[in-house]
Amino acid sequence: MTLLLKSCVIDTAKNRMTQRNGATVTYDFNGNQNNDGGALRWYDGENRLSKADSSNYYCYDAGGSRARRVVNGQETWQVYGFEGRRVHGDKLSGGGKLDEGIWLPQATSGCSVWR
Repeated sequence: MTLLLKSCVIDTAKNRMTQRNGATVTYDFNGNQNNDGGALRWYDGENRLSKADSSNYYCYDAGGSRARRVVNGQETWQVYGFEGRRVHGDKLSGGGKLDEGIWLPQATSGCSVWR
């Protein structure tokens, strides 16, 4: 097992990380972390992550739930039911094959299952 320890500096007055592995961490005026010392992030008018680095994008539906993301060229969609529960999504399986599935709520445990 490999344990990777990273050094960081915390500003306790603002409860924020200001340095990570010697690189400066910055925030926008709304308090969103826009640079973690290695990756840039952009946020929309609702303070939701909209872009990370140069190739990762995030889109939201009218209710504010993430509906689509593109990460390293892989597109993923999520579909939500009337009560805001995620009921459908696409994902990559271990072999790189795109699987489609439906999340079904479990009456006894309250958990959801990918099928």
